[in-house]
Amino acid sequence: MRVSLPAETVLRVCIPLLAALFGIGLAGCAATGTPDEDMFTDCADAGDLPGLGGTKCATLTVPLNPAAADDEEVISLFVRKFPAEEP
Repeated sequence: MRVSLPAETVLRVCIPLLAALFGIGLAGCAATGTPDEDMFTDCADAGDLPGLGGTKCATLTVPLNPAAADDEEVISLFVRKFPAEEP
């Protein structure tokens, strides 16, 4: 079953998630707000498709509502890093 959501709903959900991931210091992240390199491991499915070769994966736990300092609700986000292509 496919569910379509209005663009406003998608933006209302996605923007705070991205802000939580990149705009706030995450547990285990460097002072720059980016995940530490040692958090990433080879992706289990990297050999399944040619475009996934060499990718690194991590699951990051971030606050559901970064604006609420006392809020203990968190979500887990899957992050996949792709290697840079040579020019």
